[in-house]
Amino acid sequence: MRRAATHGFTLAEMLIVIAIIGILVALLVPALQAAIVMAKVTQAESDLRQISMALHQYYLRYACLPPARKYCLTEKRDQFLALPQELIKEEFLDVLPPDAFDASRTYRYTAVGPGFINDSPTTIKFVLPQAFPQVGGAWLKYTQPDRCPVKCIVWSVGPGGTPDFEVLLGFNPVDPANWYPASPRGIVCRYFTGKDWYSVP
Repeated sequence: MRRAATHGFTLAEMLIVIAIIGILVALLVPALQAAIVMAKVTQAESDLRQISMALHQYYLRYACLPPARKYCLTEKRDQFLALPQELIKEEFLDVLPPDAFDASRTYRYTAVGPGFINDSPTTIKFVLPQAFPQVGGAWLKYTQPDRCPVKCIVWSVGPGGTPDFEVLLGFNPVDPANWYPASPRGIVCRYFTGKDWYSVP
């Protein structure tokens, strides 16, 4: 009685299968990563809309925006330009939501005009391109809200993740060159002109 011949995979066939699987994984991983980024961008945009509404209600009630707070102290780096606690105290928000791209911190906020640095009163300056929101041309420094085309900005750190202590405190969130998707690793933000809120196109 003759046994039916059985054939396994040869080494060459196994190598071909492994190569095909490797190619498929290489094609799918970038698409999966892009989908994850887009899901986080969508979550960040939704959160920023809610924060924008809270800030707008504050602005309508008090005719000003909450002060921004900067810290140059390493132990307070997580509080650098954090969302203002006034939004909780005045019950405009129930909680300060964590950043969709970095759950260890809240979204960030800054406003031109009176603010604080290391808990001491100061003036928060905005430096913007003259053709804002377009990039290019001369840059202008603003210290007074009524003269600045942007009153405040709220943002997520975006796909780039947490900057190293906001790039040694030199990070400029109102610079359109730092915005996603203009910069693939830029911030996801909304800005307030004093009349309307805008998200980055």
